[in-house]
Amino acid sequence: MITPICEIGVGIGIQRLRKFLTVNHIMMATDYPHFDSDYPRSMSGIESEKIRRPSKNVTDRRAADRRSGESDPGNDYYCNRKRSLIYFLIVEMKSVDPASVAHLNGIFAPIQDEIAVGQLEVVQGAVPRELTGVYLRNGPNCWFPPLGSYTYPLDGDGMLHAIELADGRARYRNRYVRTPGLEAEERAGRALWGGLLTPVFPSKEEVGAELAGQFKDLPDVSVIRHAGQYLALAESARPFRVTRELASLGPWDFGGGLPDGICAHPKIDPVTGELYIVA
Repeated sequence: MITPICEIGVGIGIQRLRKFLTVNHIMMATDYPHFDSDYPRSMSGIESEKIRRPSKNVTDRRAADRRSGESDPGNDYYCNRKRSLIYFLIVEMKSVDPASVAHLNGIFAPIQDEIAVGQLEVVQGAVPRELTGVYLRNGPNCWFPPLGSYTYPLDGDGMLHAIELADGRARYRNRYVRTPGLEAEERAGRALWGGLLTPVFPSKEEVGAELAGQFKDLPDVSVIRHAGQYLALAESARPFRVTRELASLGPWDFGGGLPDGICAHPKIDPVTGELYIVA
């Protein structure tokens, strides 16, 4: 049984942050065509020489001019507002350069190989024959780095890893959580969605009407087992169901009982077995 608690929490915060950033980027381009300090440095995929944050003296000057009903036509702040908005909307974004992002390098570097090892080498001791089960791990693993920005750990396609113990042996396999967005980017051969801080959406011609203008599913935060179902979870998004062997089965709404997304860290009542979530 699934028991929704309330409409607050990290998941809802992420969804509101996404909407805020979508609106705020347009507001920034409309109101602040000239800036004073770097903003933000992680947006390395934007093809633009200057993405700047408005300085306090500029905003104070604008407020004073509004109160007096006057403005200086020669003031850079007031110049080319419409042209700035148009430029922002048509500016070309490219995939983030992995070399410029710490969480796309070293131990965080994405791996694209999906493998299965029938018997892992036991380097010390032995696996007890009576120990049976599977350990599952989920995490962000970009197939293509997103457009414009990368925010760890919320950006990145989900990849599941499993170590299965049985009969004194240990087996390993890993698989991507195959979402419609991931499959669309595979067909295109490139990233189609922006990162969390640079919300860019593909067109209907690129991905079809169902995915156009929608955020990409990124079930990369955690994985749970409940009522016989294995679920890969994201913050404030629908779960994706997988098999014990990590084959993707598609989105899951608990038999129609889930109206929208859920948080990525539900808790199971150890007494009743009920699953408590923020939805």
